[in-house]
Amino acid sequence: RSAHGAGPDGLTLLVCVTALNAGAGVFGAVAPASALGKTIYYCATGEFLLLLVGYGLRRQGSVELILGLGLVACSVVGVVGLLELTGISAYFREIAFSLENPAMAAFSGISDRPVATIGNPLPLGAYLSLCVPLFLWQIAYGSHRGARLLCASGLALVAVLLVFTTSRGAWIAGVVGVAYYFGAHRARFTMPLLLAVLIALAVFRDAAPFQIKNPYTQLVENYETYHRSVSVAYATAIWSIDPLFGVGLGNYRHWAKPMGSRIDSPDNMYLMTLAESGFVGLALRVGILSLLLLALRECQNPSLSESGKPTVARDRALSRAFSASMVGACVNMWTWDVLYFPVTRGVFWLFAGLAIAHVRHCKGID
Repeated sequence: RSAHGAGPDGLTLLVCVTALNAGAGVFGAVAPASALGKTIYYCATGEFLLLLVGYGLRRQGSVELILGLGLVACSVVGVVGLLELTGISAYFREIAFSLENPAMAAFSGISDRPVATIGNPLPLGAYLSLCVPLFLWQIAYGSHRGARLLCASGLALVAVLLVFTTSRGAWIAGVVGVAYYFGAHRARFTMPLLLAVLIALAVFRDAAPFQIKNPYTQLVENYETYHRSVSVAYATAIWSIDPLFGVGLGNYRHWAKPMGSRIDSPDNMYLMTLAESGFVGLALRVGILSLLLLALRECQNPSLSESGKPTVARDRALSRAFSASMVGACVNMWTWDVLYFPVTRGVFWLFAGLAIAHVRHCKGID
């Protein structure tokens, strides 16, 4: 009865094996206690959250309610970011993300880009781009006109804030998500405009009213010193220590710092997973995401569900919105540790869980 493994027989098995793989990394970790704690924490706020939401919600109304609350929260982040951009209020930057708060002191050095309630423009951009396709669905298919108008306002705030994060990975994720949501037909009209904006922002260094680092200078001229390219060498060297199971969750930094790395991660989710969970862990997580996307893809077809009821346009569009959000995030994982940072990890797996609950609704699975 599973939709391409989206039911308990497929996805639950993969998640359990993923947790076992993560646990196996504890035995070879530099800091076993830290690795064990990270394993429990990441699983509880990651893949197990997916299972809890995906198989705990029995009604489509509950899925849409939680999704709506998530978009309200994202709109609040947009308001806080707008107040910060306009200079009206920078409460979180001044109080929460300052040297006076030891827990958030690491975020205190960012002054030229908005951080809103997140603390760093890169995860902020990743979080915002995750929500964009779901805003589009809510605007088109929301139950009430007032809710649709509020979502349109929220999307406008999110779009402005996303641009000012100057996170090119988040921009690309947003473009991919929007293009996927609208599909091939409408993409013929939207893609040229979106790509033109993206290229203009990413290539030209002196873009007003903010500056963007020139990717040619970073990736070509300064390849040997650019931290992202150097991190590839660190990550592959750490991966070679235990290619199958990795060095344990949260242990990348314990190996990278002695090698000369200045940062705690490679800013690449795939490299981070490969180093900490090995080839097995990376393959399992790719498998989980693939099963989810395949199940959502099936629900986008106007065919009969397993209960004998045809899928409706509204449900197909929501399946497409969830897919667009996930695909955009997978693209962004090449430039940011989306599943490592607490906010983006939690939101990603929450949306993934809502997507599974939605698939079960579309397929008529109890």
